[in-house]
Amino acid sequence: MKKILLFVVLLLFMSSNARAAYVNAALGAAVSPSAGSASGSSPANIVDGNYNSFSQLYGSHSAWWQLNIASQQRIDQIVIRALGYNTANGINYTLTSYDVYFKVNSGDAWTKIVDFDGSAQPAGQYANTHDLDIPVTGQYFLMNVNYSLWSDPLLFEIELNQDTNPPAAIPEPATLSLLLLGIAAVSGKLKK
Repeated sequence: MKKILLFVVLLLFMSSNARAAYVNAALGAAVSPSAGSASGSSPANIVDGNYNSFSQLYGSHSAWWQLNIASQQRIDQIVIRALGYNTANGINYTLTSYDVYFKVNSGDAWTKIVDFDGSAQPAGQYANTHDLDIPVTGQYFLMNVNYSLWSDPLLFEIELNQDTNPPAAIPEPATLSLLLLGIAAVSGKLKK
């Protein structure tokens, strides 16, 4: 009985610690920007999967990009890829404060799912990963830059990741007890 119980506990532990495998639902999404783009950039670059292309919007240290991913999708993780201090031109592009919102339908109110207030990032490209405690399901997402150290916010990529290997649900205590009693009965160890 101890071996069976140990086996069940081990299976539950392994299923709850499975590694996530992500798929980016934002790839190819329709992107609407808050302002015009700087020369050499395009809003569509933030959803092209290429970490070397970017979107830079004219603004007063703030801007937003709205994404329409064409259908309702479950999102487990959001990754923001941006640029910190650029050693080539001496400009610090760090996004020090931003929020990410979502909604299911175009007429719905926005719901905030990421609230980031950070500090200067390292030189070069960086990524901020936001694992959502509770996954959201939506079709529209908004990346709102509250403050960028450079006047025209710059973004390389936004990833709206779906976990294709979500952890298995752990049985409720009553269900687990019944399962263990069933295993004990089948193995002939249950005493009358």
